Amino acid sequence: MEEKERVLKKKKKKKKNEKTNSTSSLLSFFLSLLSNNQIETIRANVLGMLNLADICNTAGIHLTTYATGCIFHYDESFPEGSGKGFKEDDKPNFTGSYYSFTKAMVESLLKEYPNVLVLRVRMPIVGDLVYPRNFVAKILRYEKIVNIPNSMTVLPELLPMSIEMAKRGLTGKRSSVEWEKWSGAEWRRRRVGERLFFLRSSSPRFFSFLLSFFFHSSFFLFSSLSLFFFFFLSNQPIPTGIMNYTNPGAISHNEIMELYKSYVDPSLTWANFSIEEQAKVIVAPRSNNLMDTKRIESEFPEILPIRESLIKYVFEPAAAEKDKVAAAVREMRGGRV
Repeated sequence: MEEKERVLKKKKKKKKNEKTNSTSSLLSFFLSLLSNNQIETIRANVLGMLNLADICNTAGIHLTTYATGCIFHYDESFPEGSGKGFKEDDKPNFTGSYYSFTKAMVESLLKEYPNVLVLRVRMPIVGDLVYPRNFVAKILRYEKIVNIPNSMTVLPELLPMSIEMAKRGLTGKRSSVEWEKWSGAEWRRRRVGERLFFLRSSSPRFFSFLLSFFFHSSFFLFSSLSLFFFFFLSNQPIPTGIMNYTNPGAISHNEIMELYKSYVDPSLTWANFSIEEQAKVIVAPRSNNLMDTKRIESEFPEILPIRESLIKYVFEPAAAEKDKVAAAVREMRGGRV
């Protein structure tokens, strides 16, 4: 993707109105953890992604990209267990790996494209309990695990929602259908003054009255009205083209293991260790956080909380063939119970 001319040639051969991207490659993730292949990480996560967004923007194509929510971490402002989740417009606070650093950087640029929807995926989960990139399979495979509540993405439930998001043209404030009618300059003008344009169009006489008052009042009224507009704009931010793409709530590693034990294999055992102990056996720190899900819930009120989603889409299907699943998981664990 970092070679723009090649992407353009492929785009010309295959014309579509919508595109999705999940490249920001797995390879670049592992390379970044080694901290000696940062150029490759930049090419995949930054240059490649910006090339794709820019080409789609020029062509009037809506782009949905599956990114990451691993750019946040519990801290004093967002303590673990508080129920306070990171919102779409919060500033990333986790740079433990170069991968996360580049993903946070490119996200801050992508949100300016009116045709792009960035989906923040976290600890993705599928129904196959031995699939190596399934978060549940990962912790089943480890000999020791930490026990921290996290937001997670149950793909069997959320993936169809992302397709619907693309069909709706979701980005920020405007849909891509409306965006295609505007030039780039018009989009920027409208985005900067979104609230004022909305007020003027919905109530022109009231807006004209305020303007007249603004220019002909005393200094006191001038100051008061200025403060009014500042408050109005600063407290009603325009949504960015970002969505926290996780199920509502958080679930811990041990809770997932207990679900597997309850639904599939009662003989399962595991051990915990601390973050400090974990740090000694991994190359780069891991992100742990709770994501705010108000935006995705507003679009899809039927979305299940993380525990209920795991039961419905992962553990109940596994329970239907528990002997087969348990045998496969034991083999994956090297014979460990």
